[in-house]
Amino acid sequence: MALDLRKIKGLGSLPIAFLVDQGELVENYNIANDDLTKVISRPFTPNELMINITSLLRQYSPIFQDKFIKYKDISMDLSTYKVFRGKKQIHFGPTEFKILQLFTLNPENVYSCKEIIDYVWGTDKEIACRTIDVHINRIRKLIDLNDGRQVIRMIRAAGYCLD
Repeated sequence: MALDLRKIKGLGSLPIAFLVDQGELVENYNIANDDLTKVISRPFTPNELMINITSLLRQYSPIFQDKFIKYKDISMDLSTYKVFRGKKQIHFGPTEFKILQLFTLNPENVYSCKEIIDYVWGTDKEIACRTIDVHINRIRKLIDLNDGRQVIRMIRAAGYCLD
């Protein structure tokens, strides 16, 4: 029996996260192919699920997030895509901006390369971890202090976090 998700979506344009077992035929379900529907295959980690749902909510409505994010002396204006270190504005590319946004949303978390890739590009993209290393180095060059301390720290065999 096919489930018609359009009827559910007829109640409003709410985003839908559809959790399926790996190998399950998604064709059995009448899933709209749009930005407000996400199919997530099991198994997944709780962190992957949260990243996918946060991404889905962000696409649905930007009111779910604050306009400004602040971590120590770094502040990000999400409506204008501007980054400030103290009072000095720093020009970021869109990818570096999203990576820094991920870190500043939960500064106590350590993010693996896969988690960063899923947040920035989505779960359906195949991006090399070396690409993340390059973007992290760009962010470091733009915002690190001159006294040798780094804002983004690498945790061996785990990932990156804010320091």
